[in-house]
Amino acid sequence: MAVPNSSSVYTNPAGIGFLSTSSISSGFYRHFDIEGFNTVGIWGNLIKQKVGFGFSIDKFGDQLYQESRVGMAVSKKIDRISFGLKISYLNTGIKDLSSRQTLLTEFGIITMLSKKIFVGFHAINLTRAELYDSQYLPTLLSIGLCFKPAIKMNITSQIDYNIINKPTVRIGMKYIPKENFEIISGVNPYLNSIYFGTSFFIKKYNFTYATCINPGLGLSNQVSLTLNLKNKK
Repeated sequence: MAVPNSSSVYTNPAGIGFLSTSSISSGFYRHFDIEGFNTVGIWGNLIKQKVGFGFSIDKFGDQLYQESRVGMAVSKKIDRISFGLKISYLNTGIKDLSSRQTLLTEFGIITMLSKKIFVGFHAINLTRAELYDSQYLPTLLSIGLCFKPAIKMNITSQIDYNIINKPTVRIGMKYIPKENFEIISGVNPYLNSIYFGTSFFIKKYNFTYATCINPGLGLSNQVSLTLNLKNKK
């Protein structure tokens, strides 16, 4: 969340302001090998005149239950601080029963304290949007830290606070053993989950694969492909 990258339109829209290239990505996420628990999406960012723009389109579910979102984000970097705002249109549907729509808002900040330390804040659904009367969607506040002890390594930590639950912590690490190849790992003690992943670059393309291991629910698998389009002017 405090690390700007091509997925910042999802993790923290403020990260778009730190990016040096425009890109477009697509991905598939299989949640815990449960039938119908799949997410597909396409997202990207455009860097233009020192302002970053982002978009995301994704769909979760099957013919019985579906969620679809279309979001637009904007980010502006001023010196070492970047601000981001995202608005998404959310549609949910239960076959032959109901369909509901609403708008979700997100706000984020990322500060580069030094070349080795980034700090981020991300808030989702501060407006307390609801799909049904008095049934609000979750409001999530996150604070993240990224520390880069070496050129080829960074360590991240994140605290997530759902206003109706206790705060939870996540920790991750990325290591670059050689040029154009990355190894990613992380833990989520609250969900008792462990994460592993790899990412490699070929010319303008970046392919990422990640898996999540949860003793109670099994494996989740995620793949994504990113095309870097052009350099910032």
